[in-house]
Amino acid sequence: MNIELKKLKMSVVEKISIGGGAIILFLFFFQWYELALGVFATLPLLFLICRSVFDGTLEIRFLSISYLGGQSLCWLIGFLGCFYIFPLIDYPLVYLFNGANGRPVKHTVVTMILVNLTMWGGLLGSQIALFFQKKQTEAGSFLPLPKHFLRNGILVTSIVFAIFLLASFYGGGLSARTLIGSRIPIGSLLYWVTGFGGVSFLFFFFAGAYLCMPFFSLRNVMLLLILFLCMALSGLTGGRGTSIQMLLFFLGGTLFSDFSLKTIARLTIGLVPIVLAFVIVIGAARSENFSTDRFEVRIEKIWHAVTVTVPIQWKNRTYYFLRRITNDLAGQLVIDTVSEKQEFIGFRNFDRLTTIFIPKFIIGEKPSADDGPERLRDDYGLIVTDFHSIPITFMADAFERGGYFATFLCSFLLSFWLTLIGISIRTLKWPLFRAVLLIAFAYHCFNIQTFSVIGTIREVTYTFVKDAILMGSVVFFISLLPSKLADLGKP
Repeated sequence: MNIELKKLKMSVVEKISIGGGAIILFLFFFQWYELALGVFATLPLLFLICRSVFDGTLEIRFLSISYLGGQSLCWLIGFLGCFYIFPLIDYPLVYLFNGANGRPVKHTVVTMILVNLTMWGGLLGSQIALFFQKKQTEAGSFLPLPKHFLRNGILVTSIVFAIFLLASFYGGGLSARTLIGSRIPIGSLLYWVTGFGGVSFLFFFFAGAYLCMPFFSLRNVMLLLILFLCMALSGLTGGRGTSIQMLLFFLGGTLFSDFSLKTIARLTIGLVPIVLAFVIVIGAARSENFSTDRFEVRIEKIWHAVTVTVPIQWKNRTYYFLRRITNDLAGQLVIDTVSEKQEFIGFRNFDRLTTIFIPKFIIGEKPSADDGPERLRDDYGLIVTDFHSIPITFMADAFERGGYFATFLCSFLLSFWLTLIGISIRTLKWPLFRAVLLIAFAYHCFNIQTFSVIGTIREVTYTFVKDAILMGSVVFFISLLPSKLADLGKP
């Protein structure tokens, strides 16, 4: 690293430290303790991103960054949004669970201390993992992928996406939310579609990677329209997770396009209002019969939500939106309970790790590795069914298992592991396979904040291995195709 780059790096770090410190002191002076601790908790993520950009390890530490980004969304945006915005729109910060209806949220400062332990533990884990690099990483991350690979990839994955779309339709995916729930029959068409459906999202990765300069080119407009159309069609099921997954894979693909990081950041910021509107509108439109209504009826309900429900009930929609981001405050219920009782569960249910690598179609039904929802049901009296499941959150589960130290340690070890995986991915000789794995894994890392500790272990082991095999097979097939096939798709 040259002297000018080192000076720039120190300048950025100093500005973040000084600016963040000044804001924190100001907030403490006015006794906004939760917000002050929240600002302090953003510093590790900012430091991690800055260091990664300057020392050329952004690609290596992208999984850790995605993990901390998911935690930030849940606790720094969702939870703090609930804490500070609810009073402004005349809503109390209370639980809405059976047995705890109307009970106020109490230990908010404890929560923000745990958030700091999670974020700083993640930063430290990633830093220490870098010592296991065999050699210094070359400068530059997220280099553009060869265009003939991208054209072949779009061709192949568009066919795969269409097949999965049709299989999902005939398997009952449009109404599964209200008719099947989470207990999909083993061996059914929808079971296989769900298990291997992650491959279909590669289409959106290739679409994002195929973006080009100038920004407002015909190619870019068409690809964005396809993305929005697919998101809208997915929204007709009443769910929003699939549509968001499409978007995240698309944005992940842009990292390997001709766009600069600055352009990608602007695109991401520009898409935020669209995503917010989509999530709020679908949430307002769906009702008990939404997933079983005819297409035209669903479209009418969505249009009614856009023109009537959301404008009139904007406070109510804001309220439920923030609660949804923070996972309905289920994690906070755990934190409040543990803070008052000081009872910890240690390694309870860890025996389930012995079966995480054995698929259900081999051994049949088995206890879920993500034990959070059932513990919320059994220990906290929450209503959890195949049609309504609430996540316990990684941070709250770690706290219940061993208190403050366990929270820090779990985050440290997880980020350490994710950075080691990032180092391993960077050593792969095939750029296309490396890029696909990184984005697929990053999506899971972003969602880690919803899982229990055991569920997280499954995600970063079994799910990673499964995705590597499935997506590696698709990438291998794409790499075998002649470049002349790609030329057929040239504009």
